Amino acid sequence: MQESFKSIQVSSDGETSLSVYQGNLSDEVILKQSVRVIQAFPNLTDEFIDLLLERVKEKGFSNERLIKAINHVIDTCPYNSPSLANFLNFDTRIKLLSYSEVCCLVNKNEISFNELSHLRINGKLFYVRNTDKELYQLPDEL
Repeated sequence: MQESFKSIQVSSDGETSLSVYQGNLSDEVILKQSVRVIQAFPNLTDEFIDLLLERVKEKGFSNERLIKAINHVIDTCPYNSPSLANFLNFDTRIKLLSYSEVCCLVNKNEISFNELSHLRINGKLFYVRNTDKELYQLPDEL
């Protein structure tokens, strides 16, 4: 089983975000989803599948993210040969705010402290919108 925690990203403009997909990537799910990709896109080579799985592991996919990514590509790919990026770019992210970012937003009347919840990740404190925390059932600490 692969442990997933490559889910925090900082964009080029300094925005920090968290993938809503947390957890492990099991060998069973990898095998089952590989078969589904081959069934849906029989012209893909074994080398493509091997590279896809290597990148999925490297990017820290969880079982849920892999399943949803493959479903998304099967449902939306207009060609009979998807690219690696079609699978690997699938994610749902929520914005993580630092205390100083929250203070700036509150001072500009763009948000209130009541709209935010704490989220501690590896000991570091962040803030997320209450709606995101509830929608994605985030715990208080990851």
